[in-house]
Amino acid sequence: MAKYIYSIIQEGRPEVLAIHGIQNKVVHSVGFRDLGAVVSECSNANFDALDKEELTKCILAHQKVNEELLKCYDVAPMAFGTAAKDKGEVQDTLEKAYIQFKRALKKVENKAEFVVQAFWDEKKVLQDVVNTNTEIKKLQEEAATLGKIRGMAARLKLGKLVVETLQAHRAEFVKEIERALKEVSYDQLHTPLQDTGMVLNLSVLVDKFREDVLDKRMQGLGEKFKDVLRFKYI
Repeated sequence: MAKYIYSIIQEGRPEVLAIHGIQNKVVHSVGFRDLGAVVSECSNANFDALDKEELTKCILAHQKVNEELLKCYDVAPMAFGTAAKDKGEVQDTLEKAYIQFKRALKKVENKAEFVVQAFWDEKKVLQDVVNTNTEIKKLQEEAATLGKIRGMAARLKLGKLVVETLQAHRAEFVKEIERALKEVSYDQLHTPLQDTGMVLNLSVLVDKFREDVLDKRMQGLGEKFKDVLRFKYI
């Protein structure tokens, strides 16, 4: 059966871990020399075929496994969706990329990974955009004046402009959050957004002994964006 790979740890002894992962499968490790790939059996590794609800569950399960591992190990996380056809392929991967995995683990030694998520009320943001963007208001009035048929072109242009404006707002929020967290983290990695209400889903690597610095920075971000964004970090 296929093996879903969550991360690599510095432990070559195969063992069953007290964690359940994707599809509620028991998580265990596959060893090669002094490295272990943390995996679980996976009956369907085609995540692109999943509906939104199931995909979200899988993403959360992936994150949860790595969060639990961080309590006991230094962890080099794999990208969501990484899988191998069987145990042999997992071991081949460890062997072929042994040096790269060792370097990755050295990089995260005595560091902790946090997932920072930012959410917005899309309806509220949309209403604010409509109320403050003069071009959008003008197109709204034009579409209403011309009627259902003659105003079709204006409505299409309006829809496109609204989407582009929301995307620009999202990009600006992401840029500011990244900039603030870059000052207190060693590395950052974007992971897939779970729904349209999520603005950011970012993994950050920080010093294990200075987690309070990240906490203060998150408090500052929460205060700065209190009227438009809600933050969660785990």
